[in-house]
Amino acid sequence: MEELHIGLDDFDSYNGGCTTHLAAFLCYALLKFRNAKLLDLPHLVRLNPSIPWKTRGNGAVAIHLQVPKDNVEDVVELVLRFVHKYAKIFAGPDQEPGVVIIRGSLPKYLRDLYRLAVSDYVVEDYVKQLLRRDNAIVDGGRGVVGATAALSWWLYRGDYTYELLTYRTADKKSPYRCIDAKSVIEYDREYGAYTFNNVEYLPRNRVRILISPHGPDPVLYGVRGDDLNAVLKALDKITVCETIDAWAVFRTNQGTDDHAVPRKADDVKPYRTASLLLTIASEPQRLPGGHVSLVGCDDSGCIRLVFFKKTGLTKIASQLTKGDIVKVLGSAKLWSDGRLSFHVEKIEIVKLQDLEITLVPTCPRCGGSMESLGKDKGYRCRKCGYRVKFLTKKRSFNPRMIAAGVYVPPPSAMKHLLKPLKRIGLEKRLWRPLEILPDTPYIHVRDVRNLLKILVN
Repeated sequence: MEELHIGLDDFDSYNGGCTTHLAAFLCYALLKFRNAKLLDLPHLVRLNPSIPWKTRGNGAVAIHLQVPKDNVEDVVELVLRFVHKYAKIFAGPDQEPGVVIIRGSLPKYLRDLYRLAVSDYVVEDYVKQLLRRDNAIVDGGRGVVGATAALSWWLYRGDYTYELLTYRTADKKSPYRCIDAKSVIEYDREYGAYTFNNVEYLPRNRVRILISPHGPDPVLYGVRGDDLNAVLKALDKITVCETIDAWAVFRTNQGTDDHAVPRKADDVKPYRTASLLLTIASEPQRLPGGHVSLVGCDDSGCIRLVFFKKTGLTKIASQLTKGDIVKVLGSAKLWSDGRLSFHVEKIEIVKLQDLEITLVPTCPRCGGSMESLGKDKGYRCRKCGYRVKFLTKKRSFNPRMIAAGVYVPPPSAMKHLLKPLKRIGLEKRLWRPLEILPDTPYIHVRDVRNLLKILVN
């Protein structure tokens, strides 16, 4: 058997294409028709969320396989034919799909590419030059960057979660998904401790369902979590009233904060993500639209922080003051006014400054409020007129209406990579290999004839 590693990206389109959808069908075809064996679950790898030309969700996919040595060329030919056919069927504007195939073990020098691609801008030519060193099979345009980065996550081996993705039939393009909301709520109540961002509980007993997208893509719903069994239970517990054409379980970097690269303020550049430890150096400023900006500084310089209304973090930001110490996670954008602004996704209040106030003394005779008669001249009671020289002003501290801690947006406003509060302490240090995961299929296609339509012609 020989290792074969396949990376895919930028197959999303408004005509119904989706990179994970392609990967699920391709995986199934290779397992079913070419005697391939999965080395691991397919990987859904989210990359830098601030890149302006990213695909929807900015997710690439990697498939890691073992195939019979005498079958490698045939498998490579099938992969290329499959992805070309898929790209043609679901072609859309601004697509630059890419596929990367590497035979044998992945080269170690690719390891750093993942960290770069999840937190910075990566040049396409740089990636293609890297791949020439090992004679990788490279096909396509800009998607080659994401495809290679997805492959490199295999070498990174950091924290991970799972996602079960189900797919509707390819002829469905409506933004509406027929899913029973009550079954999703019941599933979340039973398995919410092991999954995340299924629903959002709103005031007045309202609930927002978050597992289904709202575009023309083939995804019916997706469930994310830390426990593979709990994620798979969604297939039995969540009721849908349309056909599930296929489903697959992915290992993912979603909800891991992998883009939280510690940096200094002067190291922040456009499209770069960072985790910054700063001291607040200005009072909050209200921006049009209900957003809030502040200035934060460290020993390297200062940067403007922007908190957007939809994140819900403006309530926290508006109560910060000079001297507060915070850690912020986000990404930088260059605004039309020429200023670099750091868009905050998450904030940790490390230390709050004491808000000291000075109070005039009270009258020792009647308890009334006193007023100063001038420097070193004492005080006079406003109520009874009593004068005294030996009293001094009192120092007091205003209570802060916020507390130290970590604050994140509501589930509906969270980006894919952002770690929910419920995952703090659940981070995984070791990958569970495929052979010790539950003995269950990880990919299923309802009708093999749907595969053959892509494989034939």
